Amino acid sequence: MINRPQLALKFLKALSDRLKEREDQLEQLALHGLRKRVLHLLSTLSAKFGVIQDGYAQIDLPLSHQEIANMLGASREAVSGVMSELAKDGVVKTSRLSVQLAVTMLEENNP
Repeated sequence: MINRPQLALKFLKALSDRLKEREDQLEQLALHGLRKRVLHLLSTLSAKFGVIQDGYAQIDLPLSHQEIANMLGASREAVSGVMSELAKDGVVKTSRLSVQLAVTMLEENNP
């Protein structure tokens, strides 16, 4: 590392980014309800993997409710209930292979 300072800087940046993500996850878990946490997670995934189409950010990842629950420290049943509410409200659209989040939610839940 001493001989390659650029590599050391990249490593520290990656480590710092991961630490910030974990800190953000802990804050979400401690301070916010499940609906807000689901929206924040979907906003974060949209920022990393989403493609904007017709007013929605499409996340082409096959995310099950169980996987979302695991990421948020919640039960699958609770996440399924929140996702159903969000779908009724027109905030999300889901399919087996993707999740779409309304662009307006991206602005409100900017990670």
